[in-house]
Amino acid sequence: MSPYGLCSFLPTISDEQKRDITELGFVFLLTLRVDKIPSRLARWLVQNFDTCRRAVKLASNEEFRISEEDVYLTMGFPRGSKPVQEAKKSDKGEYTRVLDEEKAQWAVDLKEVKDLNWCEFTIDSLISCTDKWKRQPKVAYRGPLLFLMLCYVDRVLCKKRMIGREFPILANWTSKDLWARMNFELESCQGFGKGIEDDRIKASDTLTLYIQEEEADIRAKKVLLILNVSFSEPCCLY
Repeated sequence: MSPYGLCSFLPTISDEQKRDITELGFVFLLTLRVDKIPSRLARWLVQNFDTCRRAVKLASNEEFRISEEDVYLTMGFPRGSKPVQEAKKSDKGEYTRVLDEEKAQWAVDLKEVKDLNWCEFTIDSLISCTDKWKRQPKVAYRGPLLFLMLCYVDRVLCKKRMIGREFPILANWTSKDLWARMNFELESCQGFGKGIEDDRIKASDTLTLYIQEEEADIRAKKVLLILNVSFSEPCCLY
């Protein structure tokens, strides 16, 4: 599901589903207001992300490194102590498989979602998907592009700060803001990556949403669709 699909989908979910998402630890996805990502900036970011150093290369040979902390501050994802395990075709029982282009990428027990380290998983996905895209740049990019872009526009300051900084960064930006930032860099800075690295924001307490009832299996399916958007959103960078 693309950011556009998710933004269109969110208004249709029930209060009970919102509570489920909150309990799973992904409450901040409900604040998403980005339905379209500027592809020109997206392509530059992926091209300039050094997977070995986990860093975006900026102008003048500078860089800013990306860590699990950035995922948490940008997306508000759970950062539990357990790793997200890759799914196997034999996985059954209480596990629900969330499928990507390879049909069995990862599996989660819905009871343990909030205890998993989704920040680490996002970084791992960013690295593997970027390496794959650089080998096959004509294929759609399926990594966490929304995270990469939001992290960049917050952490890299270009002349002036255009958008406020509150936790999580996801809640501050809209598609219109991202396009304005891209155009500002092109017109005022004559290219991307010419700003300076700024300090990370400080996190605050998590939001809480409350709510009614619906069939558990239907609620779970909608929750899983929402979780899937952040990890395998296909985007053509050409």
